[in-house]
Amino acid sequence: MGITTKYLYDVYTNAEELGEPNTRIENIIEDVCDLIQQACNRTFETATYKEWVDGSQTNYLFLKNYPITKIKRVSQSSIDVMDINNSGNEYAAITSNGASIILNTIDDEGTEFETVLNYASNANVSSLATSINAVSTWTTSVISDYGSKLSSNIKPLWGENIYDNESIELTVPYQSISVRVSDNSNNAIETVNGCNFTGGHSNVFVHYVAGYVLPVDNDQHSELRVAGNVPSGLTLVANMICKDVIDAVEGDMNMKDETIGNYKYVRGFVLSAIRRHWEDLQEYALKVI
Repeated sequence: MGITTKYLYDVYTNAEELGEPNTRIENIIEDVCDLIQQACNRTFETATYKEWVDGSQTNYLFLKNYPITKIKRVSQSSIDVMDINNSGNEYAAITSNGASIILNTIDDEGTEFETVLNYASNANVSSLATSINAVSTWTTSVISDYGSKLSSNIKPLWGENIYDNESIELTVPYQSISVRVSDNSNNAIETVNGCNFTGGHSNVFVHYVAGYVLPVDNDQHSELRVAGNVPSGLTLVANMICKDVIDAVEGDMNMKDETIGNYKYVRGFVLSAIRRHWEDLQEYALKVI
């Protein structure tokens, strides 16, 4: 799925027969939509996000994914749920992200070891602690009664060093606060009571849903099965880029293979077309490329 479809492209180009199969065009549309998303530095399709963002010291916060369609939870307080220790290594560090805990060590002989513990297999803090304790030289304990807290809510750490006789604490969101999507904005939230968010680095946890419903063709590409709600201007730019690429491919005498198999070759056409249409496209981007 993408921000345009074969049917929408056929309508844009006034194709004589809607629904006429064309694998080459369908593949080019797929690549164009993917590279537009990369150029815009954002995800267009509706998805659920858990993010720790910087407190703004104002009563509103801007989120990087939009349009915001649902706010599930916001918290600007946290609580320790686990401490982690390592022994017997020259170097030990821990990284936590939205998907996993990564344990890194380097022993006295310079041999590096890495263990990745995915939250999908360790859904709560207690199961994650059990998996950490099963890794050689690593130990941990669950603090208080927070073993049932979701591992995927753990605040990120990036290569945090663990020194001898010290430990690293992992934290999760604590008390929730009331917020809403800001008026006249699709990428900002604001506190309901007008109080400011506490200033800080990655100190506000936001669990929310954002993005568009993408259009989907029927099996014959003769009409839309799902209309979606992608802005018409964005779909128009995508169709313009697709047409530029298809015209370039068809008009290039050096193009021996008319399928998308020669990916690097066609990719160059796509990137060139994106640059030509960037003035219109950047309205939907997070930052200019």
